[in-house]
Amino acid sequence: MRKTGFSDTRQAALDRLDPNTRDIVLWPIPGGQHPFALAFTPAGEVWFTAREADLLDLFRPETGEFLLWPVPLGSHPLFLAVGQDRAVWFTAERRNYVGRLAGSPLGASQGPFAPESFVVTGYAVSQSGNKAELTIAYTYAGTAGVPIWPTVAVLREGRVLPGFSTSATAIETAGLGKVNLLLTYQGIGPQTSNTLRILVLFAPEGLGTVVKEIAFRATWIP
Repeated sequence: MRKTGFSDTRQAALDRLDPNTRDIVLWPIPGGQHPFALAFTPAGEVWFTAREADLLDLFRPETGEFLLWPVPLGSHPLFLAVGQDRAVWFTAERRNYVGRLAGSPLGASQGPFAPESFVVTGYAVSQSGNKAELTIAYTYAGTAGVPIWPTVAVLREGRVLPGFSTSATAIETAGLGKVNLLLTYQGIGPQTSNTLRILVLFAPEGLGTVVKEIAFRATWIP
């Protein structure tokens, strides 16, 4: 009899049962994610949904490696399937859509965007006290997949200043669009800046690719 793989939601793990010996091999999933549906590739790799974490994961039993792909927040990915072209399709239980996986996994190294991939076509910024609102108009070719997350860093004389946070807003479709970012200064004492740097992230907590810098002089008062 062939060995059988199954998801273990209580222990946040993937398990493999050998029906002949009744031995079970267990692989804990990084971050304690709870797996749901499984799909297998001809190479023996295992795709699965982590619905509470809004992730699709790939497990490679030969190396014990887990790769994690984020999907739009609140999607609750449930079932998935791997096509003959190796494309991964999934259902989003809470967002009522069918998705096709694109982009790169969390933690993967990324090269810069191609010049035509994400272009800031306009912007408006207003600032008072310790807060600023930045509205960005853009075109996105979709070549890096979706979702992506625009963010902004605050600089003075080319140095990124500490104490700033930005609300994360996902871009979930390619094409033309606008996004609003709320920037908050939470440092100690007044701070001056002269540049805003717009970046695009491949994951909410990942590294960013710089797409534009804006000359913007401001004094921030906590």
